[in-house]
Amino acid sequence: MAARDQVHGAKAHPLNQNTVLWVLVVFFGGSVLFGALRRLTEDEPTGVVIAVQLGALALFVGVLVLVVRRLR
Repeated sequence: MAARDQVHGAKAHPLNQNTVLWVLVVFFGGSVLFGALRRLTEDEPTGVVIAVQLGALALFVGVLVLVVRRLR
């Protein structure tokens, strides 16, 4: 990899382990959240399922934005 970096003149930046771990937490947390919502609304009409999931997505993104802003 170092030889390729020398040819292209770019430096390889090390991965921030915190960032990678947060990406995994958010991904798996979202998977669990939406899986649970789907199971809870499986007997409901499609419109209700979509509305619940869109509401959860808005809440999820809102909380994520607040956490990221607070950490900076």
